[in-house]
Amino acid sequence: MNKVIIIGSGNAGYTAGIYAGRANLDPLILAGEQQGGQLMLTSDVENYPGFPDGVLGPDLMDKFKLQAEKFGAKILTENVTKVNFSTNPFKVFTNDNSYEAHSVIISTGASSKWLGIESESKLKFQSNNLSMINCTFGFAVLKPLIIPLTNFSAGIE
Repeated sequence: MNKVIIIGSGNAGYTAGIYAGRANLDPLILAGEQQGGQLMLTSDVENYPGFPDGVLGPDLMDKFKLQAEKFGAKILTENVTKVNFSTNPFKVFTNDNSYEAHSVIISTGASSKWLGIESESKLKFQSNNLSMINCTFGFAVLKPLIIPLTNFSAGIE
């Protein structure tokens, strides 16, 4: 029986792991296959406090993971397939295991919507060549919009 299970391992999941660990809740983080979330696909993170010269996304997420582990978070690379919140303890299921917890924190974040075009697959893991923009400004995009961006350009609708 776990006190708390955290689903997701992006910056929110690891932060939840840090705080839960500091509170002696022995958190279990079910990180999924894409540990570190979207920041693992990000080159320069220049707007995060404490890094005046910027930091690479994967390096930042490595620091988050290490800090969560320092405070006792157990991190497993399992994908959650189902949950049951109708009973307490709550049940969380992965492909191979099931877990129970008194509390569950869902921090699954977002994932990029790839177009599936040839040039995208060539460029997606090359730093500074392809940008995925996650619009989190509280509005819905009603129709698809493609704006090609280069290293020094910006797109505005």
